Amino acid sequence: MQFPSSKKNRTFHFAALALAAALASFAFAACNKSTTEPLPDADKWIALTKPLGGETYKVGESLNVKWTIKENPNGNVDAVDVLISPDSGKTWVFLNANGSIHPNTPSWENFSWKITDSLYVPTLDDSIALSNTHCLVRVEQYSTADALQKSTTHTSISITP
Repeated sequence: MQFPSSKKNRTFHFAALALAAALASFAFAACNKSTTEPLPDADKWIALTKPLGGETYKVGESLNVKWTIKENPNGNVDAVDVLISPDSGKTWVFLNANGSIHPNTPSWENFSWKITDSLYVPTLDDSIALSNTHCLVRVEQYSTADALQKSTTHTSISITP
């Protein structure tokens, strides 16, 4: 049996409208979901507050890494390390060359690092150029009472020459 062309077109239009409505509903639900979920680091004792990602820095500038520590009922945070990944999280390198940052030091919760044009990566036994690189920044907290916790930029930062 063959339908008149007008009935075929009507069936196609209804199917297209139903698909469009379903996609719009899915997109709306996805947008609403993201605004009600907590940030990934909301349940941690440490939270990276700067940089968050998306920023662009130049070689020679200072990269200020800031974090906050929540009051931990299990004990105090003993130290924090600041790390950078020049390869989107595959390799991590310590930025605080003088060792871990302790609560009684001036750089506690506000560490400044002068951006260099390259970074020595001990695991590769080589240097990686940082200019035109998309990097991630991470802080790690250490405490005698809790396991290691980390907070990382949500997207990469860019370093330009």
